[in-house]
Amino acid sequence: MAQSDAQAKLRQATGVAMISTREWRWVVGWAGAISLLTCLPYLYGWWLSTPQMQFSGFFIGVEDANSYLAKMRQGAEGGWLFHLPYTPEPHQGAYLFSFHLLLGKLARLGSIPLPLMYHLARLVFGLGLLLTLYYFISYFTPQVAQRRFAFLLAAGGSGLGWLVIALQLTPRLGLPLDLYVPEAFIFLVLLHLPHLALAETLLFWAVLWTLQSWQTNHWLPILGAACALLGVALIAAFYVGVFVIVLGLTALVLTLRGGTMRGTVNLWLKLICAPLLSLPVLLYDAYVFSTNPVLGIWSQQNLILSPEPWHYLLAYGPLILLAVYGGLHLGNSAVTSAPFGRKIELTFLVVWCLVFPLLVYLPFNLQRRLVVGVQLPLTVLATDGVFYLTNRLRSDRQRWLRAGLLALFSLTNLALLLGGLVSISLRQPPIFHPASQLEAMRWLDQAANGEVVLAVYETGNVLPAYANVRAFVGHGPETIHSDEKRAQAQQFFTAATSDAWRKALLAKFNVDYVYYGPREKAAGDFAPARAPYLEEVYNQGDVQIYAVKR
Repeated sequence: MAQSDAQAKLRQATGVAMISTREWRWVVGWAGAISLLTCLPYLYGWWLSTPQMQFSGFFIGVEDANSYLAKMRQGAEGGWLFHLPYTPEPHQGAYLFSFHLLLGKLARLGSIPLPLMYHLARLVFGLGLLLTLYYFISYFTPQVAQRRFAFLLAAGGSGLGWLVIALQLTPRLGLPLDLYVPEAFIFLVLLHLPHLALAETLLFWAVLWTLQSWQTNHWLPILGAACALLGVALIAAFYVGVFVIVLGLTALVLTLRGGTMRGTVNLWLKLICAPLLSLPVLLYDAYVFSTNPVLGIWSQQNLILSPEPWHYLLAYGPLILLAVYGGLHLGNSAVTSAPFGRKIELTFLVVWCLVFPLLVYLPFNLQRRLVVGVQLPLTVLATDGVFYLTNRLRSDRQRWLRAGLLALFSLTNLALLLGGLVSISLRQPPIFHPASQLEAMRWLDQAANGEVVLAVYETGNVLPAYANVRAFVGHGPETIHSDEKRAQAQQFFTAATSDAWRKALLAKFNVDYVYYGPREKAAGDFAPARAPYLEEVYNQGDVQIYAVKR
């Protein structure tokens, strides 16, 4: 109790949580262990690589992962402006995806292969996110035991996806959120998305610094929040909207609950100042997507809508029940009326938990991604509920019950890792690439300089990740009118298609090369070697590449 009082007084004076060196050693140890766990599937994949079949570096979200490598390749080639690598339409570049462009430049500077550079970034920013999680939790949780439990629950927790898998309900219910929505659970971000790890880290710091400024009446934390939100806007601009809505509603509730006029004005003035640095980035993004027709169509195609509400209940149901109990306990306890600002903290936690069901159904293309961050306030409140429920038990039973809850909440992530290991062990595309395909793409990388290559969808998804080319089709949102082009690519390689139709397609989209590998041969009986408008320029193994004669 004395330690909790000291922490409270320190935060009242400085807005900074007090964490001992011993605590940080514990955090660093567990953060390292969790990071190593996320690396095991990738290490296993590289260990299984052979000269004939080489690991791509990814086993989850492979299609998007290839798009990230393609963006990094643009940066490695010297580009500062982003161009869609999966569509043949000419368009002006824009200052988007700066994270991946810079990562590619770092890889080029250090002569590091792009997949390896991607995973180094995943480790670095993942560790940063884990350390931020603990600090964030400690800001709301004075007790060390509760902090540790909440940290492990946030870093390794998931929903009831494992139950859907165990009962074989996926064909009827669909894929559980905790298997494919990275914003929903921290572990998914740690597993394969370094840019979101950095964006979430900056978002949490922006929140903390704003709360600290509110509680201490200091303005310096607002400057930190503004800088953090600028970084957020450059990586995931809509996260700034989550910040504004959650903190804005928190300020509104605090205003309605009463306070001095000066304190209320101070509260809102700081909230208005926090996102000001990010505003030019947000305005630039709006300008680009409204004036660049190709990027505008891509934005319209990029639909990530929320499923039915019960999907969120499957993901967060147990956590919500515990959070409700914890929130009621905190609301009824005397500590919430203490002068060091617990009222602000509890209000913020409850507001974020209550507003997220509205956020994920806003009229917005990226609905389900607005769930970002809500796992953390749910975890803080749920942890208080768990400890309040178990504190009456014997100490040994407390430990076993809490450990059991952590294990139960991590089952979906365990299933995800085990499923990934099984998929990797099969050594099949798209997780593994045949050496003949990679060799052909290396040739293209030397021969081409941003030219358009026609191949079927699956090949097109890989091409820009390994060669400085633009794919005719290869990514759902990033290929303009993707479904139409996917069908056109299939038709191109069908023997019944007329040469006049093929020549018109090649001319319409200024196609420079036709890639003819195993997938293209399986699409139909087209014989490009007999086409007078194509010239063979590469022939190794089961891959041929043809230049289009103008």
